[in-house]
Amino acid sequence: MSRNKRCMYGLLALAVVIAFGGGCTSEKHRPQKGQSRKEALQRWQDMKFGMFIHWGIYALAEGIWKGQEIPKLGEQIQRHASIPQDEYAELAGRFNPVKFDADEYVRIAKDAGMKYIVITSKHHDGFNMFHTKLSDYNVVDATPYGRDIVKELADACAKGGLKFGVYYSTPDWGYPGSIKRDPPNAYSVFEEVSADHEEYMAGQLEELMTNYGPMCELFFDMGSPTPAQSKRFADVVRTLQPDCMINGRVMNDQGDFLTMPDNHIPDEVIDLAWETPATFYLNANTNTWGYKSWVQRPDIEEKITEQLRLMVKVVSQGGNYLLNVGPKADGTIIDYEINILREIGRWMKVNGEAIYDASPSPFKRLPQAWCTTRPGRIFLHITDWPGDRRLVVPGLKNDIKRAYLLADADRDLSVGRQGDDVIVKLPGKAPDPRVTVVALEISGKPKIVHPLIEAGSDGTVDLTAGEAFSHGVYSAKSYKSLYKNVWQSWDFGLDKSGRYEVEVAYRMGKSAKDLVFSVGSERISAKIAGPAGREVRNIGVMTLKKAQRHMLTVKSVNEDENIEIKIEYIKLIPIS
Repeated sequence: MSRNKRCMYGLLALAVVIAFGGGCTSEKHRPQKGQSRKEALQRWQDMKFGMFIHWGIYALAEGIWKGQEIPKLGEQIQRHASIPQDEYAELAGRFNPVKFDADEYVRIAKDAGMKYIVITSKHHDGFNMFHTKLSDYNVVDATPYGRDIVKELADACAKGGLKFGVYYSTPDWGYPGSIKRDPPNAYSVFEEVSADHEEYMAGQLEELMTNYGPMCELFFDMGSPTPAQSKRFADVVRTLQPDCMINGRVMNDQGDFLTMPDNHIPDEVIDLAWETPATFYLNANTNTWGYKSWVQRPDIEEKITEQLRLMVKVVSQGGNYLLNVGPKADGTIIDYEINILREIGRWMKVNGEAIYDASPSPFKRLPQAWCTTRPGRIFLHITDWPGDRRLVVPGLKNDIKRAYLLADADRDLSVGRQGDDVIVKLPGKAPDPRVTVVALEISGKPKIVHPLIEAGSDGTVDLTAGEAFSHGVYSAKSYKSLYKNVWQSWDFGLDKSGRYEVEVAYRMGKSAKDLVFSVGSERISAKIAGPAGREVRNIGVMTLKKAQRHMLTVKSVNEDENIEIKIEYIKLIPIS
């Protein structure tokens, strides 16, 4: 790239923004009467399963630089190997993915049961996989390939019936604006956005939202934008494409849905739209999204099972699953990844009705299965086939019209009751040992009495670690949207009112933590000491009334902080 053109980034971006009229919509993308972002968000949530594509000139390096295998993320090899920009940019001159076939990508995604594709239009290295007019550091102008990858894939998705979206990095290590690095190759994923870089980004977002047809998702990533910058970027997208959902990594509460930390899933169903991006490769040194030739690829059967179960878990908790492939520099997706996706697709052909358009689990906990629902039906996704062939559905009060396997829908399963629980009698062998789905046809909406921990014969309530519910804190203010296990709770009942001594057995990793133990209006504040090992102590007394349902919670004094305590048990011991 010529120095003169690189220095014109900011001015060209500003010119494009002015030319677009500061966010005027084309007629093609104007909102139609009656449309709403709430409806668009629901359509996005209903898709459930999509393909992520991390691809760029870093694929040429294959995770190796100057003969050395570079640990960590292949798509960030410029940072991990501290490669000077001029040296790294030479990869563009050799990038020629002559085997790229956009229609084949769409076929692979559809065969996997995926409903949408999201591709990296620009990653942190700043190389553009689309034909931007704001920089010649792009796949059309800087490579021998000379074709617009994003355009070809967008067109193929439209033709093949898949929704399309793009990833867009806020950091840009190839941008020659006012970002100062010391030394120059000290790249950061949390760089601030300078004023001229902001103009450049706004201009590129206008290009992406105008030139590539309807988008279902704009996946921002990393960086440290100001609240005003986050709002501006989101406004550009919403103005031009009102049906395009924006992820929380635009930051500062400007997104439509939360992006969970990579490969993470909440421990509970949350009343928010969210998506988990996931990669096949999680080893500490070979963890990658972009292609690396030397990555450790686990046993494929184990990986098929793992990814299928993760997808089911995400959907049962109410999220979308965006599973990544990292194409090689020649444009092909490796057989290992294709074969995993193909097996997931075979499962989807049998069980897809339990995934697409499905609602999350209405149960607080199911010991033997994950759960999704559709009107009039509950789907139980079994990963460990019970040896006694009894599937226990705790607290389900609805009348069961019929039970059957999705893999054998013509044969009914016998159903009985034991107290508040429904018991389904299963065949001797699981049709699919990875995940087998049992469907229950019910009357009305699910009615569930969540099981309680009851007092023992001596009146003591024993709340154990295995019975605790872990709760997180969720936020779109910054990059990290999920803080897991911030607080814990237990549901229990009491047959007798009175005063109860509270005994806690625990391990604490830090020297001390100020915690609050609460049941309704009763509160005990305690400084929990550590890390001497296992401790058992009496922290105080609560006066509790006889009640069918109580909840005990343990939180930090600062409720956004992790409690950082491993509780073995909490005993409520009657003393009067």
